[in-house]
Amino acid sequence: MPTRRQTMMVMLMWMLSTVLLACGGADDSRRPTRVPTRIPPTPTVRSTALPEVNEAPAIGDAERPVMLLFAVPSDRKTSATRQTAQQLAQHLSDSLALSVEVELADEDSALDRLCSGAPALAWVSAFTYAAAKQECEVTPLLAVKRGRSPNFTIGQSAEIVARTEITDLSQVAGQTFCRSGDQDVAVAWVLPALLLSSAGVNPFIDLEAIRDYPDDASLILALQAGECAAAAFRPGDFDQALLDAVSAVADVEGERPDYNDLKAAVHVIVPAADTTAPATTDQWHGIAASTLPYEVLVAAPENALPRDLRAALVESITAFFTDRVEGTTRIRRLLDADGILTVRSQHYQSFVTMLEGAGWRMAFFP
Repeated sequence: MPTRRQTMMVMLMWMLSTVLLACGGADDSRRPTRVPTRIPPTPTVRSTALPEVNEAPAIGDAERPVMLLFAVPSDRKTSATRQTAQQLAQHLSDSLALSVEVELADEDSALDRLCSGAPALAWVSAFTYAAAKQECEVTPLLAVKRGRSPNFTIGQSAEIVARTEITDLSQVAGQTFCRSGDQDVAVAWVLPALLLSSAGVNPFIDLEAIRDYPDDASLILALQAGECAAAAFRPGDFDQALLDAVSAVADVEGERPDYNDLKAAVHVIVPAADTTAPATTDQWHGIAASTLPYEVLVAAPENALPRDLRAALVESITAFFTDRVEGTTRIRRLLDADGILTVRSQHYQSFVTMLEGAGWRMAFFP
C-alpha cells in the first residue's frame, strides 16, 4: 500500500503534466514553422532626360521672316504695284540686315496675320485696326495722308443735314434717310450709319426707309419736299447742293423753291470734323469721332514684334516712301496716297470709342 508521501508525489506529477500541455509545453516539433513572405528588392527610380528642343529661329531669320502686308483691293494688285512691293522688301532686308517679305493681301488676311503671333506689320483700314485692337494688342505706327501740301487730310468726315424740325440724330428714328449718288459710300452711308448707331438709332431696323437719289441737287429737293428726313454730304458740298438745287428748278413752271426756301427747310445737325493732317503729331489731339481715318500701318503685339525692331522698320519704311526721286511714285502705287505721318494709339481713341458706342462689328462694314 503506497504511503501518503508517494501518493502526493503522483498527484504533483499529474498536475505538472496538465499545466505543460495547456501552455504548449508539449512537443512543438509537430507545429508548422511560419516563414515571412519574401519581398523582392525594388529598383530605384531614375529621372529620364527630356528630349532636346531646337531653339525657335530668330526674328528676321530666313525661317522666320518679318512680314509686311498691304491690304489693297484687287484692281490695285497690278504688276507695277507688285514690283514696288518687291523693291520695298529688298530695301528693308538690306537696310535692316534681316529677312523681310512684302505681300499684297486683303483686310481679313492682314487681320489674321497681325494676331497670329508672327512678326508682322500691315497697312490696313482703320476698321481692321479697330478689329485687331479688340483681338490683340496691336500698335498703330504710320498713317496715310491725302491731298496737296500743306492741305493734307488724315481721313474723311461728313456733315449730316436734316429738316428743321429735327435737331438731334436720335430723332431720325422712324424717319427716312436719303443718300446721294454724288457722295461716296463712306460719306453717304458708312459714317452716318455709325453715328446713328452711337446715338441709339439702329440704321438697319430703326429707320422707316433708305432712299437713293442720283445727285446732290435732287436730294436737297427731296429734303425740302419732306420725302427725306436726313442725309449726309462731304464738307462744303451742302452749300453747293443748295445752289445746284435752285438751278435745277429754275426752268420749272409754276411755284418753285428758291435758295432761301431751301435754306429754311434744311439745316446741319452734325458738323463735319476737321480732317486736316497735322504738320507734326507731337501736340496733336488725334482723329475726331466723326472721321473715318485713312489707312494705317499696324504692328503685331510687342511679344511678336519687339519695340526696337518696330522703330527700325518705321524708319526704313519712311525713308522708302519719302525718297526724293521715287517716293511719290512708290506711295501712290502701294498706298494710293500722297504722304505718311507718325501716329500713336491715343490718336485713334475717339474713333475706336465711337465704334464701340455704335456696337460696331467687323462684319457690318468693310
